[in-house]
Amino acid sequence: MSRMKEKTYIMNDTVTIIDDRGDADLEKQIFTLKNRVKELEDINEGHRQLNGSLRVEIQTLKVSQSEHEKDKNLLQGYKNVINDLSARLRKYES
Repeated sequence: MSRMKEKTYIMNDTVTIIDDRGDADLEKQIFTLKNRVKELEDINEGHRQLNGSLRVEIQTLKVSQSEHEKDKNLLQGYKNVINDLSARLRKYES
């Protein structure tokens, strides 16, 4: 059984195999699947990093929202004190 020669070209980090083997050749399938696994691992790592940065952003927004709510409540308290003091002053002046 003679085996056809294969030529491998690497250009711009892309591997191109030119050969006369059919799609049923196990070595070719293994090579293709290993490349696909590497691509998927790279995609997974990118998603993992993005997920981490989004978690940090969510936490930052939660802290900001909490501070905003605290400031809003403090402002409402100040408004109530001002209204109460204004009412007392009007009552005292009359």
